[in-house]
Amino acid sequence: MVKIILFLRRKPELSAEDFDDWYLNTHVPWVVDLHRPHLARYVVNTAAHQRDLDGKPGRATTWDAVAELTYHDDAGFEAAFDEHNMSECRADTARHVIEIEHFISRETIAHREPLPTEEIQ
Repeated sequence: MVKIILFLRRKPELSAEDFDDWYLNTHVPWVVDLHRPHLARYVVNTAAHQRDLDGKPGRATTWDAVAELTYHDDAGFEAAFDEHNMSECRADTARHVIEIEHFISRETIAHREPLPTEEIQ
């Protein structure tokens, strides 16, 4: 399996709420549709804008979202990120995001506790 982890920073003219709305309700479903059948898993983490959480780090993050996209194999990863497949999506992302960092990896699960049953959308 191949995983790409993306760190995204919204454009300053977008509120955190507007960014989250666009990202979760427009961008994520679009990517899921574009990357089928290669996408094995897509996890999205948006910033907790509440700053009074117990145990929070001393400094707030500068990232607005972190996404983890996992693919079945190298060929699927390459097909999913094909320029022809992604050009319109990349242009839309550029209208909302000022900075993206990425990290491509091969995931190794070192430990896993059983998770409560969740409904996957």
